[in-house]
Amino acid sequence: MSSKGSILCVSNGFIGIPKTTILQIIAHPDIKSWQTSQGAWSSIDNASIKRESVRILRPINSQPKLNIPPEDRKNIYEYRKYLINPVYLNEFTKCFDESIYPHLKSLDIPLVGIWTLSASTSPLEIIQMTGYDNIIHWDQTRIELSKLDDNQNELWNRGKALRDRFDKITIESSVILMESTII
Repeated sequence: MSSKGSILCVSNGFIGIPKTTILQIIAHPDIKSWQTSQGAWSSIDNASIKRESVRILRPINSQPKLNIPPEDRKNIYEYRKYLINPVYLNEFTKCFDESIYPHLKSLDIPLVGIWTLSASTSPLEIIQMTGYDNIIHWDQTRIELSKLDDNQNELWNRGKALRDRFDKITIESSVILMESTII
């Protein structure tokens, strides 16, 4: 029986995390598919693995990906973690989908995904992964994102209000950069 899992990203530490840390994100269509996949690893020699952890995530936006098209595979990935109060999950998702995501898309920054832990926690952890051609591309987009508030019109006012609310309900945010091990 196949697990129907699809590898979204395999990367290792680049900035903010040791290079020996490997992150693999696999999308499964459902929990049964994930459970089926667990037996596949029993025959693999894990002698070189010092520590392994598994986190079951669920997508929180309306466009979860089960695979990444070749044009969206990048050399550098930003792994951004947000902590929020769980009561704000729907509002956080709305602010992201209606304000942050359109700006990522306009700057040609592919969203690998945005997820939260399947388990209920407080504060709630949200993971966002986006792809970049290289470190220069990542740096240039920081400049472009900082210029968002330069264009003032009705759409801008709504977007700014959503970004301000997004910032307000975020307790903490951190970023690490990962280097793709496969493209």
